Amino acid sequence: VKLPGFPDANPSAGVFRKWWKELARYCTTRGQEWKAADVIFRVVRGYPNQIDASELAQFSRLCAARDDAEGGNHFQFGGFSELHDKSRDMFACLEHSLNGKCSEMVGSIMHKDGFELLRKLARKFDPISPQAAGHYKSQIFAFAGHPCINFAKTVERMHALEKLCCDMAENTGETMESVHEQKNLADVFFPTMDSSCQAEILAFKVTIGDVDNPRQVDPKKYEDLVEYVKSRVFRERTLVPVSANNRNMDISKLDRQGGSDNGGCAQHGQDGGGEGWDQHGDAAQWFGGQASQGDWDAYGGDLDAFRNKGKGKGRVLECHNCGGKGLPSYVCPSPPNPDPKGPRCSICNGKGHGQKECTSKGGGQFVPPEQRLK
Repeated sequence: VKLPGFPDANPSAGVFRKWWKELARYCTTRGQEWKAADVIFRVVRGYPNQIDASELAQFSRLCAARDDAEGGNHFQFGGFSELHDKSRDMFACLEHSLNGKCSEMVGSIMHKDGFELLRKLARKFDPISPQAAGHYKSQIFAFAGHPCINFAKTVERMHALEKLCCDMAENTGETMESVHEQKNLADVFFPTMDSSCQAEILAFKVTIGDVDNPRQVDPKKYEDLVEYVKSRVFRERTLVPVSANNRNMDISKLDRQGGSDNGGCAQHGQDGGGEGWDQHGDAAQWFGGQASQGDWDAYGGDLDAFRNKGKGKGRVLECHNCGGKGLPSYVCPSPPNPDPKGPRCSICNGKGHGQKECTSKGGGQFVPPEQRLK
């Protein structure tokens, strides 16, 4: 992609916009560090202040916000020195493209601030409509009264609001960053968030910010709401539990009988000093991988995970309805807690039914387990 030349000394708005897009496209091909050049061009056009050394930090923040709103994550300009170098690099690029045109404007730029020269060119040849800001604000306030049905829709709503704010800043130079405007955005966004978001913010008092310095989400601050939604997206992607003060588990009063957090013996209900759990000398067997079935049986172990096909002794199934053996309660013909004076089955020894109605093995209604599942 070649560097486009400036069309003429006084181009029309349409011709200027074409040159503007071609220049932005050319800059994005100049290397990895200029990958987000199109974001810079969009922010420059509506930037309200002169882009000099005192404005570079604010300018960089708006570029990063615009890139984040578009899901790009390509804006990688670092500190002041890097931004200053990029601005001078942009000035050299523009000077070559202009090729002597607009020399008076070029000469008015101090310290070869390329971003400022770019802004002045846009203001002169493609001025911003004064009615545009009202148009964008009406679109923002139109979201009020249209609640989101789930969290995914809330995320979409946040991205829509962020894009409108960026578009307004790009095309009008006005932002929604004052305290009053931020409250207006919050008044639009929070009432339309889905119920799960509102419950976490109001009822569970979910926190945001650094781990060492968390703070509760303020529903009247739009930036807090945006940070909450972004943190929840990350939390759900990584399956991290919600951080809320009233969800902290207090284990200080848990019953320590049958073991302890510092090494108690489960068999004797003793508290150890970190070694009590192994006072029987079992660790060498179990952790050394040399335990036998006899060792397991000696401690009363019983494995029936494979329906008596393993080495375990197995357990006889007991029904919770009739108390009989060999049948689950969901196939039992007896009701829960049957009359103790009623009939008793001679097959399963259960109450409330006889041999003909019994679903245990040998009974009149027995069905093999593998056929019950079909």
